[in-house]
Amino acid sequence: MPLQPVGEAFSPVYTEFVPDRETSASCPKRKGRVECRCCPVICERVVYPVHCLRSSCPYVYAFQEEGQLYFGCVEKVFVAELDLAPSQASPRSDVYGALKTFREPLRRCRSKVDRAYGFLYSRRDCANPTFAHDTHEFSPEAIESLVHGGGGRPRLGGLGNGQGSGAGASDV
Repeated sequence: MPLQPVGEAFSPVYTEFVPDRETSASCPKRKGRVECRCCPVICERVVYPVHCLRSSCPYVYAFQEEGQLYFGCVEKVFVAELDLAPSQASPRSDVYGALKTFREPLRRCRSKVDRAYGFLYSRRDCANPTFAHDTHEFSPEAIESLVHGGGGRPRLGGLGNGQGSGAGASDV
């Protein structure tokens, strides 16, 4: 938007900080997102496609094109269709690394949250603290407790030996 003339001087269009499209008030309420940009740290969910191959995931498909064998995810957790040759040549290493997810990972996917500008991260200043947690591991009650306080640390649902204090997580 160009500057507008006011008399003989120009006035700036914006006089104070303009917030991003997403405000911290609206960020935590969104579900199923694959990235969070509520603060200066950019958090993204990433998945490891080599785990899909090693675990014989039923959602992996393969096709051959021009003599090369490629694989991808039917559920489109990751969108890329990757060449299978590097994995066959070096089966013990993770030749693909982490790929940004296209949709929320399935329960069986090996995923994590990767933080760009991680040196800016502070748990106290995080506008969306539940984003970093695996949505399949926490019950709704445990997440509510984490966000609003109360009780001890939330217990992981369905993991571990089931002992510990917390907000009564249920197996998911």
